[in-house]
Amino acid sequence: MAFKASTTVGGRPFRHEDRQRPRIRPLEALRRVRRLIDDKDDTEQVFHILAALNGPDDVRATTAFLHDPRGMALAQKGESLIPFLDDHEGLERFDEGTLGHAYLTFMRREGLSASGLEAEELKYDATFQDDLIGWYAGRRRDLHDLVHVLTGYSRGAFGEVCNLAFSYRMKRGGIGDVFIALAGLFQLKQYFPRIPLIPAFREALRNGRAAKLLYLADIEELFGLTLEDAQARLGVRPSPLYEEARRAIEAHASPVPTTLQNA
Repeated sequence: MAFKASTTVGGRPFRHEDRQRPRIRPLEALRRVRRLIDDKDDTEQVFHILAALNGPDDVRATTAFLHDPRGMALAQKGESLIPFLDDHEGLERFDEGTLGHAYLTFMRREGLSASGLEAEELKYDATFQDDLIGWYAGRRRDLHDLVHVLTGYSRGAFGEVCNLAFSYRMKRGGIGDVFIALAGLFQLKQYFPRIPLIPAFREALRNGRAAKLLYLADIEELFGLTLEDAQARLGVRPSPLYEEARRAIEAHASPVPTTLQNA
């Protein structure tokens, strides 16, 4: 069942009247990928690429999310995850060994915040529409770094490639994610032709396909579980081929390109 644009859940319409109709713009995506390759720190380009390719997928993903009772319940609350994720002092209540502790350690070590990623998106679209499509896209964005923690993928270039591949298959769509991942994989193969990156990339796709949809989870409850129990609950598998490739990259004499760093 499709939702009407005016369907309201948690005070938000499914599609804001000012939201542009989704369409795929491959040439725009290619242009933005070139900019991202030229300037690895230009994270804004990631959001341009996703907007150029993910439009129809965002509508389908939001519809599927709302058809799940857990998704509908979360949408009815309509809360942002950012206050919870960025309350580092509050997250200290989670004991060592829990997912919450692992997440806090990761974010502090990397100097990250969920609000920082939101700010990068707002550079791309300061007129962000507060509708259900936008709310669900924001939930996926805010949990990007939690995927790193759950999977063990680093924030290096290849870790980001695998994170995007995993996320693409986990949510069963989002061609922009896999487009960026493939662009990064292609670039890395130029640097590391002998390292088995492609098998590790395929492993990330398989693992994402096998995982349950993170965005439906009660994140605060999940944070109270041990990391291993959280992985088991979500069906997150080990990534031995990624670890093998990561070690080979780190041992390589040439510097690692970081085109997708901080994506």
